[in-house]
Amino acid sequence: SDGSTDSMQLVCDDHEEPAPEPPVYCFSGASTANLEDGTTIALKNLKIGDRVQVTKDGKFDEVYSFGHYQPDSVGGYLSIHSTASVTPILISALHMLFLDNTKAVPAAFVNVGDVLLGGYTVTKIKNVNVQGAFAPFTYSGTIVIDNVVASNYVSLTGSSTFLGLDMQLVAHNFAAARRLLCQLNLCKESYSKEGIATWIPYKTANWIARHESSISFFVVVVGATVMFLRHTKSLRKMHI
Repeated sequence: SDGSTDSMQLVCDDHEEPAPEPPVYCFSGASTANLEDGTTIALKNLKIGDRVQVTKDGKFDEVYSFGHYQPDSVGGYLSIHSTASVTPILISALHMLFLDNTKAVPAAFVNVGDVLLGGYTVTKIKNVNVQGAFAPFTYSGTIVIDNVVASNYVSLTGSSTFLGLDMQLVAHNFAAARRLLCQLNLCKESYSKEGIATWIPYKTANWIARHESSISFFVVVVGATVMFLRHTKSLRKMHI
C-alpha cells in the first residue's frame, strides 16, 4: 500500500503542466463580413480568395490568409455595440479597430461614448464567450466586420504603438513578404494546433512585444553611442 502511494506521488510530481495556449486574437465565427456581390457572410464560412469590404466607403479586397483559424474553439470576446449596426462586433481585446480619428487601437481601449471610424458611437460593451476564432488577412490590412472598420492585426504590446511607431503600420509592414508571396501564388496555408498561421512567428513576436522597453533602451543607447563617436571623430578632424 505504501509503495503504491509512493508510486502515485512520483507520477504526480513528475507530471509536466501543458504549455498555455495563446489567447484569442481575432473575431468570432458569428461575426460577418460584406462580400463584393452585396451579400454578407459569417467568418466561419469565409474562404481565402473571397473579396470583402475593407473601407467605410465601400472598397473591396481579397482575403489572402487567416492569421488565426480555429472553428471549434470557444474564446472570450468583447461584444461592442454601436450605432454602426444592430449586431455588435465580437472582437478579442488585443485585436485593433479604428476610431474616427483613423487611429487603430486595441479593442480593450474602446469605451462607451467613443466614436468609431465612420462616425458610429459605442453604446455598450460586455464580455462574452463565443465559438470560433477567425482573423482574415487582406492585402489592405483592414476589413469591415459587422459594419465596423477593423484592422487585420493585433497589438501584442497591448497599445497602439511599438517603439513609438504606429502599430498598424508596423504589423502591416511585417506581413509584406507574405503578401508578396501570395500575390505570386507561392504561399501555402497551414496552422498550428492552436490555430495560428504557421507563417507567423508567434513566439518571437510575443517575446519582442514583452521586451519593448528593453529594446527601446538598447536602441537609444546604440543611437547615443553612434552620435558620440561621430562627434568625437569630427572634433579630431578639426584639430588635425
